[in-house]
Amino acid sequence: GSWENGGFDTKVWNVTWNHNFSPTMLNEARFGYLYHGSMRLGMNSDFDPRSLFPGLSVQPVGGLPNINVTGHTAIGDYGGSDRGKQFTRQIIDNLTLVLGKHALKMGINISNFRVSSPPASFGLLSNVAQNAGFGRFDFTGRYTSNTSTAAPEHALADFLLGYPNRTYRATASAVNLFYNTTYAGYIQDDFQISPRFTLNFGVRYFMQTTWKER
Repeated sequence: GSWENGGFDTKVWNVTWNHNFSPTMLNEARFGYLYHGSMRLGMNSDFDPRSLFPGLSVQPVGGLPNINVTGHTAIGDYGGSDRGKQFTRQIIDNLTLVLGKHALKMGINISNFRVSSPPASFGLLSNVAQNAGFGRFDFTGRYTSNTSTAAPEHALADFLLGYPNRTYRATASAVNLFYNTTYAGYIQDDFQISPRFTLNFGVRYFMQTTWKER
């Protein structure tokens, strides 16, 4: 097995607008956007393993079955999925207002997060679902051994006869789409009581909603 496609696609946008309403009032507004998509897709993704073994589950991508012969290198395809996507949208606004000896600062921060995971097939070396998305067949030498236990030196003979010791099959993962939103706000005051003493106080609020699934 090897990889047919893989890597990351990341896009980041940021827009900032600063405006002076007056010599004592300044506002900063910002909008941010992040997109991140990752992919790992094995070879032979257009091959349907059910053409060899009709009893296998339907898979979102194709690949060759996982064949393990004791004492030999395993063969098969890795599987994988289409590109998974993550989105972040953020709105920030900060207002600064100077009133005599008071420097007031206040602002909001609203962020929305969304993660989508397409269905994946778990093939060779995925370490998920017994690596059996395309079917898995283990040949240990059990059937061509002269004893009641498996003989690794006879594993290839079992393979040539088509007698696996263990077989597995697995379904693909589910489609997932999760999202949540966070809300934050603050207000603070820098109060210059004297040229040598400034009092700073304020309050901040933050709320993160629970993750939800669509």
